[in-house]
Amino acid sequence: MFSFLVVAEWLLCLDYSLRKSREEAHHSEREKEIIAKLKQLKIIPLKQQTQFVSIDQFDKYSIAFPLDKKGKYSQHLRLVLDDRPTLDEQLFNYIEDKYPDQLEAIKRLLKKLG
Repeated sequence: MFSFLVVAEWLLCLDYSLRKSREEAHHSEREKEIIAKLKQLKIIPLKQQTQFVSIDQFDKYSIAFPLDKKGKYSQHLRLVLDDRPTLDEQLFNYIEDKYPDQLEAIKRLLKKLG
């Protein structure tokens, strides 16, 4: 759990920093550079994996978000998603528990990463 805590806190700080930089001139180009560098870092926790991965490692495959806990899904969809690389739900559970108002912002940041 410790590693998810560190990644979650880091993503929250990163999102805050990116939001603040949008107030500056030339923020768009700077943000693109930051996002490109972030894609290279092994900061992404995947379900049922012991090591973090980078977005660049999955340039030919997409990384799925975990299914919404409130939704009802067919067994077929669950089987398909079990075969896909999926972000670890613990990351979102931690953010939702400690910083519920930031959950959507972190999801947007992860979508920007790829």
